[in-house]
Amino acid sequence: MEQNVLPAVDRAHSIQRAASRPGALLSIQYLRALAALMVTAYHVSHFISEYRGAKPFLGWDALGLYGVSIFFAISGYLMATLVRRTDPWVFMAHRLVRIYPTFLIVFAICVTLAIAAGEPFPFDPIGASLVPAGERFYALRVEWTLLFEVTFYVALFAVSLAGWTRWLERGVLTWLTLLLACSVVFPGWNHEATPPAYRLPLLPACTGFAAGLLIPAALRMGSIPRWTFAAALLLALVSVGLPIGDSRFVSGILAALMVAGILRSEPRVARPALDPLKKVGDWSYALYLCHVPIILVALRLAPLQMNPVLLWFCTIAACLAASALIGTLDVRLYRVSKQMVDRAGSGPLHRLVAGYLALFTAIGVYGAVDTALRERRSGQERAILSRIPADALRRRETARIALEAAGLLAPPYLRGEVTEVAWLDGALIVRGWLFDEADTQRRPSAAIFYNGVELKVTQVSRKRPAIAALLGRPDLAKAGLGFGIAHRMACVPGAEVVVVGLDLAGVAAVLPGKAIIDECP
Repeated sequence: MEQNVLPAVDRAHSIQRAASRPGALLSIQYLRALAALMVTAYHVSHFISEYRGAKPFLGWDALGLYGVSIFFAISGYLMATLVRRTDPWVFMAHRLVRIYPTFLIVFAICVTLAIAAGEPFPFDPIGASLVPAGERFYALRVEWTLLFEVTFYVALFAVSLAGWTRWLERGVLTWLTLLLACSVVFPGWNHEATPPAYRLPLLPACTGFAAGLLIPAALRMGSIPRWTFAAALLLALVSVGLPIGDSRFVSGILAALMVAGILRSEPRVARPALDPLKKVGDWSYALYLCHVPIILVALRLAPLQMNPVLLWFCTIAACLAASALIGTLDVRLYRVSKQMVDRAGSGPLHRLVAGYLALFTAIGVYGAVDTALRERRSGQERAILSRIPADALRRRETARIALEAAGLLAPPYLRGEVTEVAWLDGALIVRGWLFDEADTQRRPSAAIFYNGVELKVTQVSRKRPAIAALLGRPDLAKAGLGFGIAHRMACVPGAEVVVVGLDLAGVAAVLPGKAIIDECP
């Protein structure tokens, strides 16, 4: 019996050692580079379509889906190894200095450029904290994945501190079962990206990370065939054309199999003197952080008549150039920050991590309460709007008739006006004011429609001191009674903007004022 067992054990150890060889780690860097390029290529196509109306390289949504899933799977694999061989406090400190310094640098650059260009920048400190707290403003537009990453790190820190790493794989298998159940029972969660902290661990987007945590154990057991990567890649290509093509659970499992397959292949690759893909892998975090702001700047500066395919390639090049600069800084900054953590005493290290965990907990609790209140309010808004026929919201007059027929027409105390309807750089701009004259402490909502299509339902919150002065209500100078949106969509000649003011007591009013754009740009 020993003669049968020992070769199997040796083979498993051989596979595990192969996963730690320089060639395997180099392959992981290549895969990380490809994942970053996939996400970048998807976003370039998406924003060219949104801002220019041109659609180069249609059907590339799967690039973004699998790019993120591969990132999560790689992270899960690495964390499963690091959390077992690193002190929990050092592990958490390493993760913090990996994520936050470069993020804050890119964030600061974006703020500076926005101020220099004279554009508004709605700073949201909770969004910038990268703690999951529900829907917030995210300046770089990619922060949602970092919400997941930092939550994973906090959870692994807790597991390590409690001494539960020996049961990690069993816990992950239970977690994957829950993720599968939630993806079936709550299909709407598949597309949720900025949840509160209590819901994040149950979202299908976690699948890649969870499955990645199992890779080291699967390699030790010798249960990953050499053809795993090719099979997973083929299944991913096939799944794109199926109804499950946008499933984050499916993409997470297949991404983890791709990573495991790369590690199992035991590559023996001599690193060439010039290795651009390895460089992109080193810069992948910087590329991920900066690519959307670079895309938006490139689209703003590029001539309107520029060929969309040429624009696509030029924008990709601009993203790579920016990532080379920021990525070089990122690599050096992380190396120095990690050395500082390693040299720090246990006292300062514990205080740093404990302070962050206290902040994480406080923001997470606030976000959970805030999200619950928002969801309750949204339910009240939807209950009112559900009683209005959708076709009636194409025109103001028909909307008023529909409100009266449904018994929703508000008394005169719900006052408001649409003050601006315009097109700017391909976006529909709608601004106005609304308040409850009977109780100025109550905050009504504005439901904004264009050509019968709902654009947004927003709670009035902006200060409008000039409007308060015109109304002869100085008491409203510091109150939030303004609303506004900028929504990118196609202009429809003759279409009306209809804004319905919603009083959550169960009544509504169609706001007067500007309604039609005289001429489409």
